[in-house]
Amino acid sequence: MNQKSNKRESVNMAEIARLAEVSVSTVSHVVNKTRFVSEEKKDKIQNIINKFNYKPNMVAQGLRGKKIKLIGLLISEIKRYFSSALVGEIVKYASLIGYNVIVCNSEQNVDKEKYNLDVLLQKGIDGLIYSPIDNKASIDILASKHIHFVQIDRKNDKYNSDYVGIDNFKYGQTAVSYLLAKGCKQIGFIGYEERDYTNKIRLKGFIEACSNSNIFDKSLIKIIDYNDYRAAAKIKEWYLKNKSIDGIICGNANICYLVLLMVEELGIRVPFDVNLISFDYRKWFHFLKYPIAAIKQPIENIAKTATELLIKRIDENEFPVRDIMFDCEIVETDFSLPLFR
Repeated sequence: MNQKSNKRESVNMAEIARLAEVSVSTVSHVVNKTRFVSEEKKDKIQNIINKFNYKPNMVAQGLRGKKIKLIGLLISEIKRYFSSALVGEIVKYASLIGYNVIVCNSEQNVDKEKYNLDVLLQKGIDGLIYSPIDNKASIDILASKHIHFVQIDRKNDKYNSDYVGIDNFKYGQTAVSYLLAKGCKQIGFIGYEERDYTNKIRLKGFIEACSNSNIFDKSLIKIIDYNDYRAAAKIKEWYLKNKSIDGIICGNANICYLVLLMVEELGIRVPFDVNLISFDYRKWFHFLKYPIAAIKQPIENIAKTATELLIKRIDENEFPVRDIMFDCEIVETDFSLPLFR
Protein backbone atom coordinates (compact mmCIF):
# COMPACT_ATOMS: atom_id res chain seq x y z
CA MET A 1 0.00 0.00 0.00
CA ASN A 2 1.36 3.42 -0.95
CA GLN A 3 1.84 5.89 1.85
CA LYS A 4 1.87 9.62 1.21
CA SER A 5 5.07 11.32 2.27
CA ASN A 6 4.86 14.24 4.66
CA LYS A 7 7.79 15.85 2.86
CA ARG A 8 7.15 18.48 0.28
CA GLU A 9 8.18 17.61 -3.25
CA SER A 10 11.54 19.14 -4.13
CA VAL A 11 11.63 21.43 -7.14
CA ASN A 12 14.22 23.30 -9.17
CA MET A 13 14.03 26.55 -11.10
CA ALA A 14 12.89 24.83 -14.27
CA GLU A 15 9.94 23.22 -12.47
CA ILE A 16 9.01 26.53 -10.82
CA ALA A 17 9.14 28.22 -14.24
CA ARG A 18 6.83 25.52 -15.72
CA LEU A 19 4.30 25.88 -12.88
CA ALA A 20 4.36 29.67 -13.06
CA GLU A 21 4.25 29.66 -16.86
CA VAL A 22 7.31 31.91 -17.15
CA SER A 23 10.90 31.48 -18.32
CA VAL A 24 13.65 30.07 -16.12
CA SER A 25 15.50 33.38 -16.38
CA THR A 26 12.47 35.20 -14.94
CA VAL A 27 12.47 32.85 -11.95
CA SER A 28 16.21 33.45 -11.54
CA HIS A 29 15.68 37.23 -11.53
CA VAL A 30 13.04 36.91 -8.80
CA VAL A 31 15.20 34.60 -6.67
CA ASN A 32 18.38 36.65 -7.05
CA LYS A 33 16.71 40.08 -7.28
CA THR A 34 18.77 40.94 -10.34
CA ARG A 35 16.11 42.54 -12.60
CA PHE A 36 12.67 44.07 -12.45
CA VAL A 37 9.82 41.55 -12.71
CA SER A 38 6.16 42.58 -12.71
CA GLU A 39 4.36 42.25 -9.38
CA GLU A 40 1.91 39.74 -10.87
CA LYS A 41 4.63 37.37 -12.07
CA LYS A 42 6.72 37.93 -8.95
CA ASP A 43 3.79 37.05 -6.67
CA LYS A 44 3.00 33.93 -8.70
CA ILE A 45 6.62 32.75 -8.57
CA GLN A 46 6.97 33.58 -4.88
CA ASN A 47 3.83 31.61 -4.01
CA ILE A 48 5.26 28.52 -5.71
CA ILE A 49 8.62 29.04 -3.99
CA ASN A 50 6.87 29.26 -0.61
CA LYS A 51 4.66 26.24 -1.34
CA PHE A 52 7.62 23.97 -2.07
CA ASN A 53 10.00 25.71 0.36
CA TYR A 54 12.49 26.16 -2.46
CA LYS A 55 16.02 27.24 -1.52
CA PRO A 56 18.64 28.14 -4.15
CA ASN A 57 21.75 25.96 -4.10
CA MET A 58 24.60 28.28 -3.10
CA VAL A 59 27.27 25.73 -4.01
CA ALA A 60 25.80 25.33 -7.48
CA GLN A 61 25.67 29.10 -7.86
CA GLY A 62 29.34 29.30 -6.98
CA LEU A 63 30.26 26.59 -9.49
CA ARG A 64 28.37 28.49 -12.18
CA GLY A 65 30.46 31.54 -11.40
CA LYS A 66 27.67 33.47 -9.69
CA LYS A 67 29.00 35.74 -6.96
CA ILE A 68 27.96 34.69 -3.46
CA LYS A 69 28.07 37.72 -1.18
CA LEU A 70 29.81 36.50 1.95
CA ILE A 71 31.39 38.23 4.92
CA GLY A 72 33.10 36.76 7.96
CA LEU A 73 32.46 37.75 11.56
CA LEU A 74 35.27 36.78 13.93
CA ILE A 75 34.36 37.37 17.58
CA SER A 76 36.87 37.11 20.42
CA GLU A 77 34.35 35.73 22.94
CA ILE A 78 30.70 35.17 22.07
CA LYS A 79 29.66 34.28 25.66
CA ARG A 80 29.65 37.96 26.54
CA TYR A 81 26.17 39.41 26.14
CA PHE A 82 27.63 42.42 24.34
CA SER A 83 29.31 40.17 21.75
CA SER A 84 26.31 37.90 21.17
CA ALA A 85 24.04 40.94 20.78
CA LEU A 86 26.48 42.41 18.24
CA VAL A 87 26.43 39.15 16.27
CA GLY A 88 22.63 39.17 16.07
CA GLU A 89 22.51 42.78 14.86
CA ILE A 90 25.31 42.33 12.30
CA VAL A 91 23.68 39.22 10.80
CA LYS A 92 20.39 41.13 10.59
CA TYR A 93 21.84 44.15 8.80
CA ALA A 94 24.04 42.09 6.48
CA SER A 95 21.00 40.07 5.41
CA LEU A 96 19.12 43.27 4.56
CA ILE A 97 22.00 44.28 2.27
CA GLY A 98 22.05 40.84 0.63
CA TYR A 99 25.11 39.36 2.36
CA ASN A 100 25.49 36.02 4.11
CA VAL A 101 27.56 35.87 7.30
CA ILE A 102 29.85 33.14 8.65
CA VAL A 103 30.31 33.58 12.42
CA CYS A 104 33.38 32.23 14.24
CA ASN A 105 34.11 32.41 17.97
CA SER A 106 37.75 32.47 19.09
CA GLU A 107 36.98 31.95 22.80
CA GLN A 108 39.85 34.25 23.82
CA ASN A 109 42.28 31.70 22.35
CA VAL A 110 45.02 32.94 20.01
CA ASP A 111 45.46 29.59 18.24
CA LYS A 112 41.74 29.26 17.68
CA GLU A 113 41.62 32.79 16.29
CA LYS A 114 44.30 31.89 13.70
CA TYR A 115 42.42 28.69 12.81
CA ASN A 116 39.10 30.52 12.43
CA LEU A 117 40.72 33.13 10.23
CA ASP A 118 42.17 30.42 7.97
CA VAL A 119 38.71 28.83 7.67
CA LEU A 120 37.07 32.14 6.76
CA LEU A 121 39.72 32.89 4.13
CA GLN A 122 39.27 29.42 2.61
CA LYS A 123 35.53 30.11 2.35
CA GLY A 124 36.32 33.06 0.09
CA ILE A 125 34.86 35.85 2.22
CA ASP A 126 34.66 39.31 0.64
CA GLY A 127 35.48 41.02 3.91
CA LEU A 128 35.66 40.59 7.66
CA ILE A 129 34.24 42.21 10.78
CA TYR A 130 36.78 41.42 13.42
CA SER A 131 37.03 41.67 17.22
CA PRO A 132 40.73 40.80 17.73
CA ILE A 133 42.41 39.19 20.72
CA ASP A 134 45.20 41.76 20.32
CA ASN A 135 46.94 39.16 18.18
CA LYS A 136 49.40 40.71 15.72
CA ALA A 137 49.84 37.46 13.77
CA SER A 138 46.20 37.42 12.67
CA ILE A 139 46.39 41.05 11.55
CA ASP A 140 49.50 40.16 9.49
CA ILE A 141 47.56 37.41 7.72
CA LEU A 142 44.72 39.78 6.86
CA ALA A 143 47.10 42.39 5.49
CA SER A 144 49.00 39.86 3.37
CA LYS A 145 45.77 38.53 1.85
CA HIS A 146 44.51 42.07 1.11
CA ILE A 147 41.18 41.34 2.78
CA HIS A 148 38.95 44.28 3.65
CA PHE A 149 38.24 44.30 7.37
CA VAL A 150 36.63 46.47 10.03
CA GLN A 151 37.66 46.14 13.67
CA ILE A 152 34.78 46.26 16.11
CA ASP A 153 34.74 46.77 19.89
CA ARG A 154 38.42 45.83 20.20
CA LYS A 155 41.29 47.29 18.22
CA ASN A 156 44.79 46.34 17.17
CA ASP A 157 46.74 49.51 16.31
CA LYS A 158 49.42 47.76 14.25
CA TYR A 159 47.54 48.42 11.01
CA ASN A 160 45.64 51.50 9.96
CA SER A 161 42.19 49.95 9.51
CA ASP A 162 38.59 50.98 10.08
CA TYR A 163 37.33 50.77 13.66
CA VAL A 164 33.80 51.03 15.06
CA GLY A 165 33.09 51.11 18.79
CA ILE A 166 33.34 53.58 21.67
CA ASP A 167 36.11 55.76 23.05
CA ASN A 168 37.16 53.41 25.85
CA PHE A 169 39.75 55.87 27.21
CA LYS A 170 37.15 58.63 27.49
CA TYR A 171 34.65 56.38 29.27
CA GLY A 172 37.32 55.11 31.65
CA GLN A 173 37.64 58.75 32.68
CA THR A 174 33.85 59.19 32.72
CA ALA A 175 33.46 56.30 35.18
CA VAL A 176 35.93 58.01 37.56
CA SER A 177 34.12 61.35 37.22
CA TYR A 178 30.83 59.64 38.03
CA LEU A 179 32.19 58.14 41.26
CA LEU A 180 33.90 61.39 42.25
CA ALA A 181 30.53 63.13 41.91
CA LYS A 182 29.14 60.53 44.32
CA GLY A 183 31.74 61.60 46.88
CA CYS A 184 34.14 58.66 46.42
CA LYS A 185 37.79 59.22 47.36
CA GLN A 186 39.30 55.72 47.07
CA ILE A 187 38.32 54.36 43.65
CA GLY A 188 39.28 50.89 42.48
CA PHE A 189 39.28 49.33 39.00
CA ILE A 190 38.85 45.63 38.17
CA GLY A 191 39.64 44.47 34.64
CA TYR A 192 40.99 41.63 32.56
CA GLU A 193 44.59 40.99 31.55
CA GLU A 194 46.62 43.34 29.34
CA ARG A 195 45.80 41.70 25.98
CA ASP A 196 42.09 42.59 26.36
CA TYR A 197 42.03 45.85 24.39
CA THR A 198 38.86 47.34 25.84
CA ASN A 199 39.87 46.79 29.47
CA LYS A 200 43.44 47.96 28.74
CA ILE A 201 42.27 51.29 27.29
CA ARG A 202 39.57 51.76 29.96
CA LEU A 203 42.27 51.26 32.59
CA LYS A 204 44.44 53.94 30.97
CA GLY A 205 41.52 56.37 31.12
CA PHE A 206 40.97 55.41 34.76
CA ILE A 207 44.63 56.01 35.67
CA GLU A 208 44.74 59.43 34.00
CA ALA A 209 41.49 60.61 35.61
CA CYS A 210 42.58 59.43 39.06
CA SER A 211 46.04 61.00 38.62
CA ASN A 212 44.50 64.32 37.58
CA SER A 213 42.38 64.25 40.75
CA ASN A 214 45.36 63.23 42.93
CA ILE A 215 43.69 60.02 44.10
CA PHE A 216 45.60 57.41 42.06
CA ASP A 217 46.69 54.37 44.03
CA LYS A 218 48.15 51.46 42.05
CA SER A 219 47.11 48.97 44.74
CA LEU A 220 43.46 49.75 43.95
CA ILE A 221 43.79 48.14 40.50
CA LYS A 222 42.94 44.45 40.24
CA ILE A 223 43.72 42.59 37.00
CA ILE A 224 42.31 39.08 36.63
CA ASP A 225 42.83 36.38 34.01
CA TYR A 226 39.83 35.81 31.76
CA ASN A 227 39.73 32.06 32.38
CA ASP A 228 40.77 32.04 36.05
CA TYR A 229 38.23 29.96 37.98
CA ARG A 230 39.46 31.63 41.19
CA ALA A 231 38.72 35.14 39.93
CA ALA A 232 35.88 35.72 42.41
CA ALA A 233 38.06 34.65 45.36
CA LYS A 234 40.91 36.89 44.18
CA ILE A 235 38.60 39.90 43.91
CA LYS A 236 37.41 39.24 47.47
CA GLU A 237 41.02 38.99 48.73
CA TRP A 238 41.88 42.25 46.97
CA TYR A 239 38.94 44.08 48.51
CA LEU A 240 39.68 42.83 52.04
CA LYS A 241 43.23 44.21 51.70
CA ASN A 242 41.83 47.56 50.52
CA LYS A 243 38.71 48.11 52.62
CA SER A 244 39.09 51.88 52.27
CA ILE A 245 37.72 51.54 48.74
CA ASP A 246 34.46 53.44 48.41
CA GLY A 247 33.97 53.17 44.63
CA ILE A 248 34.58 50.31 42.18
CA ILE A 249 34.67 50.41 38.38
CA CYS A 250 34.00 47.03 36.78
CA GLY A 251 35.64 46.50 33.36
CA ASN A 252 32.57 44.70 32.03
CA ALA A 253 29.35 43.06 33.22
CA ASN A 254 30.98 39.65 33.82
CA ILE A 255 33.36 41.27 36.28
CA CYS A 256 30.45 43.18 37.81
CA TYR A 257 28.73 39.85 38.48
CA LEU A 258 31.79 38.63 40.39
CA VAL A 259 31.83 41.85 42.41
CA LEU A 260 28.14 41.41 43.25
CA LEU A 261 28.88 37.91 44.56
CA MET A 262 31.45 39.48 46.88
CA VAL A 263 29.00 42.21 47.94
CA GLU A 264 26.48 39.58 48.99
CA GLU A 265 29.02 37.37 50.75
CA LEU A 266 30.63 40.18 52.76
CA GLY A 267 27.44 42.11 53.45
CA ILE A 268 28.77 45.27 51.79
CA ARG A 269 26.16 48.01 51.75
CA VAL A 270 25.78 49.52 48.29
CA PRO A 271 25.91 52.51 47.89
CA PHE A 272 26.62 53.41 51.54
CA ASP A 273 29.91 51.48 51.81
CA VAL A 274 30.79 51.25 48.12
CA ASN A 275 29.41 52.77 44.90
CA LEU A 276 29.51 50.58 41.79
CA ILE A 277 29.65 51.42 38.10
CA SER A 278 30.07 48.81 35.37
CA PHE A 279 30.82 48.86 31.68
CA ASP A 280 28.11 47.06 29.67
CA TYR A 281 24.53 47.52 30.84
CA ARG A 282 22.33 44.52 31.62
CA LYS A 283 18.57 44.51 32.12
CA TRP A 284 18.96 42.32 35.19
CA PHE A 285 20.74 45.17 36.97
CA HIS A 286 17.26 46.55 37.70
CA PHE A 287 16.43 43.47 39.78
CA LEU A 288 19.19 44.15 42.29
CA LYS A 289 18.20 45.30 45.77
CA TYR A 290 20.66 48.20 45.64
CA PRO A 291 21.44 50.84 42.99
CA ILE A 292 24.37 50.58 40.59
CA ALA A 293 25.29 52.47 37.44
CA ALA A 294 26.23 51.10 34.03
CA ILE A 295 27.85 52.50 30.89
CA LYS A 296 25.51 51.39 28.11
CA GLN A 297 26.99 51.00 24.64
CA PRO A 298 24.79 51.57 21.54
CA ILE A 299 25.02 48.00 20.25
CA GLU A 300 22.60 48.45 17.35
CA ASN A 301 24.38 51.55 16.03
CA ILE A 302 27.80 49.91 16.32
CA ALA A 303 26.66 46.78 14.47
CA LYS A 304 24.83 48.66 11.71
CA THR A 305 27.69 51.08 11.11
CA ALA A 306 30.35 48.35 11.05
CA THR A 307 28.33 46.30 8.55
CA GLU A 308 27.62 49.26 6.26
CA LEU A 309 31.25 50.43 6.46
CA LEU A 310 32.60 47.01 5.48
CA ILE A 311 30.19 46.70 2.53
CA LYS A 312 31.17 50.18 1.35
CA ARG A 313 34.84 49.23 1.71
CA ILE A 314 34.22 46.10 -0.40
CA ASP A 315 32.32 48.03 -3.09
CA GLU A 316 34.45 51.19 -3.24
CA ASN A 317 37.54 51.15 -0.99
CA GLU A 318 38.60 54.57 -2.24
CA PHE A 319 38.06 56.56 0.96
CA PRO A 320 40.15 57.26 4.08
CA VAL A 321 40.31 54.84 7.00
CA ARG A 322 37.79 55.74 9.69
CA ASP A 323 37.60 55.54 13.45
CA ILE A 324 33.91 55.79 14.32
CA MET A 325 33.24 56.11 18.05
CA PHE A 326 29.76 56.36 19.51
CA ASP A 327 28.64 58.06 22.68
CA CYS A 328 27.43 55.92 25.57
CA GLU A 329 24.65 56.41 28.10
CA ILE A 330 25.06 56.10 31.87
CA VAL A 331 22.12 54.13 33.22
CA GLU A 332 21.38 54.27 36.94
CA THR A 333 19.17 51.61 38.48
CA ASP A 334 16.70 52.69 41.17
CA PHE A 335 15.96 50.01 43.74
CA SER A 336 13.19 52.19 45.26
CA LEU A 337 11.03 51.65 42.17
CA PRO A 338 8.86 48.55 41.56
CA LEU A 339 10.61 45.83 39.59
CA PHE A 340 7.83 45.61 37.00
CA ARG A 341 7.17 49.02 35.58
